[in-house]
Amino acid sequence: MTGIPQWLEGEHNRQRLVLIGCLAAWLVMALYTLPHLFGPPKMMGDSSEYLSLAANRPPLYGWVVLSIEYIFGGIRFLPLFQFCLISSALVWFAVEFGLLLGSVLAGPLVIGLSLLNPGLHDTAAYIESEPVDFFCVFCGFALLCRFARRGRPASLVVASFVFALSAATRTTGAAFMLLPLALLACDRRIGPRPAVLWGGLSACVMVLVLLVAMAGNWLRNDRFEIGSYAGVSLIGKALLVAQPGDIAALPKAAAPAVAATLSQSAWERHVVAHAPDLASAMRAQMQAAQDIRFPVFAEATDRTWPALRAADARDRSHMLMPLALSIIKRHPVAYAKIWLRDWGELLLYPNYWPSWATAEAAPYDAFPGCAAAKHDCYALDHYNLFPPIYAIVIGASVAGAAAGIFVLLRCAVPVLRRRAGPQAVLFFWFALVLHASLAVYAAFEAGFVRYTELLYPMEVTLLLWLALRRPTGKSLTALTQRS
Repeated sequence: MTGIPQWLEGEHNRQRLVLIGCLAAWLVMALYTLPHLFGPPKMMGDSSEYLSLAANRPPLYGWVVLSIEYIFGGIRFLPLFQFCLISSALVWFAVEFGLLLGSVLAGPLVIGLSLLNPGLHDTAAYIESEPVDFFCVFCGFALLCRFARRGRPASLVVASFVFALSAATRTTGAAFMLLPLALLACDRRIGPRPAVLWGGLSACVMVLVLLVAMAGNWLRNDRFEIGSYAGVSLIGKALLVAQPGDIAALPKAAAPAVAATLSQSAWERHVVAHAPDLASAMRAQMQAAQDIRFPVFAEATDRTWPALRAADARDRSHMLMPLALSIIKRHPVAYAKIWLRDWGELLLYPNYWPSWATAEAAPYDAFPGCAAAKHDCYALDHYNLFPPIYAIVIGASVAGAAAGIFVLLRCAVPVLRRRAGPQAVLFFWFALVLHASLAVYAAFEAGFVRYTELLYPMEVTLLLWLALRRPTGKSLTALTQRS
């Protein structure tokens, strides 16, 4: 039984019961997670860019870490701080989600299933922007659930603030800034004039936050922008489809470097095409995109493209974006195949497949990036999860994505015609942002586990909403009809 017991119908009692359930679920998962987080923070390839407030990275995460270092004299306990940051926002979101559904199971299940994914809690151990991003997004989700439950537009203004902070942490957070405005536009409880007024206020809040972030980047790097690395990300996919016939059409400065990658690109495509199973092909493609841009293309540009070698990371991204697009335009079908496989990686988590369920596409030494890293090659590595955890995580990912598609198809017409209930409006836009994010991630990035860490809780939430929605006994049909 998922409903709140009759003897706990008062609002304060409901809140207390849901909060206790969520805290209990968090405590169980914390005991499972915390032993891994007592070591010093781990560095990744882009960690130094966040710490140096580089122009190609949004600045908020660097500000947070440098503030902790200044206040406490170091970042020895950064992993614990980051886990607490993620946990506090996740618990708040779970409580609001449980109250919205009127279910004592919804909140604990969100926490348990989310933290069961090792990528979500392992990210706290690294100097990476995800923990601050998760904090902002989960807080925003909690405020959206509160708005759907109470109908107070002030919650959406605050949500606009935290979603803008997310965009100032990771550029992908900009997608969530759509949600408060979309809810104001489609929620039938808000009249047209109040919707415009509250929407204008929300937009002003978001713009102000982004202007502050852009001003911070301008003061340090003389660039009035948030920062992006999209060009460097996309070049890996583009070079993977490049052919000898492309060289003559490329800019003279870039042509020698691209030509230097062609043989390795052909080899990487061969490895992917002849992988023994789906998961190994996915892992091989992730590593192939890495190999082509680092080290093969990077070493070639150091020798043959002085302007790119002299540029900083942000300028490289600007210079490589048009180059990548020009190659992709010549091979749209090949690029679409790569995009589709990367989209599948974001749902099927090939790094989580146990060793007995998938083979290696090729020895590690076949990949230059892995050989250079002395086999520390996270694109090819296995987590080897305990089989029930592996099945739950991948099952929840696929089922949640399917639930999102169902919600989009079922709720689109009533939501867009302002005839849907608040929950249907919320989760329709939730599903739209999820699938738009999947498509955009796959278009620019390989399907690394780290890019699924925020999408996975969204999939879990959509799945649980369809499974546990019991507001006054209404079905999904009732939720999408005018009261």
